Amino acid sequence: MPKIVLVMNGRGNIQVMEKVLSENGITSVAITGEEELEEAMQDDISAALIDITGLGDSAWRICTSLQAIDIPFVVLSTPRELGKGSESLTYGARSVLQKPVAKDALLGLMRSISSREEY
Repeated sequence: MPKIVLVMNGRGNIQVMEKVLSENGITSVAITGEEELEEAMQDDISAALIDITGLGDSAWRICTSLQAIDIPFVVLSTPRELGKGSESLTYGARSVLQKPVAKDALLGLMRSISSREEY
């Protein structure tokens, strides 16, 4: 079954996202940094959701890696990181969502960038 890879710091954020996605029939795998990305990509990943908060420059390396293997991704940013969020578009992000994120908007966007019919 295809999965969404969640790239984010903070166990609480990961748990919330995993729960929302799971309740809506979307499987996910969570990683906290670029070191875990290669292992996560061994799964059938159809898209990624990246929370750039606290990732520093590794966020751009993750974006570049995902873009290089044609994995579509969406970036989450805080209002004060909006500039970084917008910068992620130059690294291949399909969209940027400002936190807090409306659940329906997030789910709709993740479904739209996923090419899998299972969603």
